[in-house]
Amino acid sequence: MITGTEDRMMDPENSRLLASRIPGARLHLVEGAGHLFFQERPQEVNEVLLEFFLD
Repeated sequence: MITGTEDRMMDPENSRLLASRIPGARLHLVEGAGHLFFQERPQEVNEVLLEFFLD
């Protein structure tokens, strides 16, 4: 899971809870990003996704 720490539409705490309940889930918090974290920090998000898919 990936979420922005400043997301005002979906509290990042919800992502923490969800990730804790999914076996093997990973959570990456994009510091300072909001709900559109993938547009705000595309390089960081792409790196996280690539690492996940290559694992």
